[in-house]
Amino acid sequence: DAQTRGFFVALTLGTPCRSLDACQLGDEGVETILQGLSRHSVIETVSLANNAMSDRGAAAVATFIADSPSIREIW
Repeated sequence: DAQTRGFFVALTLGTPCRSLDACQLGDEGVETILQGLSRHSVIETVSLANNAMSDRGAAAVATFIADSPSIREIW
């Protein structure tokens, strides 16, 4: 969708704030997004609110936080 495309455009431009609110990513989508984000050391803020995650998605978020020293805020 347009929001997700905009997110990736912003990512390539190095903008530090990201929002993927309410994109209905689910666990698999959250895992995929976070795997991609983990390759970018400039990420400071990630918003994944309202994306229908279960414990599996939450575990992916926890791993991402532990492996991403630049993260200052995630919600």
